Amino acid sequence: MMVVVKCALKRFLQLKYQPAVILEDTAEACELMTQGILALVTSTGCASASALQSLTDAMHIPHLYVQRNAEGSPRTACQLNPSPDGERYTLAARPPVRLSDVMLTLVGELRWQKFIVFYDSDYGE
Repeated sequence: MMVVVKCALKRFLQLKYQPAVILEDTAEACELMTQGILALVTSTGCASASALQSLTDAMHIPHLYVQRNAEGSPRTACQLNPSPDGERYTLAARPPVRLSDVMLTLVGELRWQKFIVFYDSDYGE
C-alpha cells in the first residue's frame, strides 16, 4: 500500500513539473515496485535517471544506472541528487560497448526468467 501511495504522489509531481518521458519511466518503475521487484537496472537520459534515483532512494530499492550514448559508447557522467537520508541506492556506471554481452551472460548464469532494461532510444532494438 505504501508503494502505491508514494508512486501516486511521484506521478502527480511529474505530471506537474516534468516531461512525458520521465513520467513514463517513473510510472513503469512504480508498477514494477508494486509487483515486488528487488532492484532496478536502467539506461535512460539524465533527467529520467534523476527521477528514478529519487524513487528508488525513497523505496530503498537498489538501482543500477547504466550511462551510455546512443552509439553505445560511455557518455559523460550525469549529476545525480544526494540522497536525503545519506543512504545511496543508485550506482551509476559508464561501461564499454560490451555491456550487452555481459548482460546476456549474467541472465544465463543466474537463470533469470524475466528482466527489464530501460532505455530512452532505439539503441536496444
